Amino acid sequence: MFEVPPDIEDPELGRLVEQIRQAPAEVRRLPDRERHIAQLALSGYDIHSIAQRANISEGAVWDFLDNLARTASGALPERPREIAGMGADLDPGVTGGYGDTGFGEIGAEPPAPVTEEEEEG
Repeated sequence: MFEVPPDIEDPELGRLVEQIRQAPAEVRRLPDRERHIAQLALSGYDIHSIAQRANISEGAVWDFLDNLARTASGALPERPREIAGMGADLDPGVTGGYGDTGFGEIGAEPPAPVTEEEEEG
């Protein structure tokens, strides 16, 4: 459906860039840092170079460009899913999720020290 721009070697990146090029107003509305990342992609930089210049991971660049392309094409961006098991700290409160658990005392206190006198007795 989308033609890969000749200055971009990666077909997936080319597809995203072509979608982003269809909605330049979306790029203009971005905050400075994100707009810079989008402009690097639109200028033909590869993912690794963009990540290096923006000082973020390649995965973050892919996620950002994918979400921007979705927005530019009228689709909703994907939302990351937070997945964790029992005991994971997902509560954003001051206690960091380790307050009252509803399962009773956490038992995170260290054991009482044993002195030499108690060991002999």
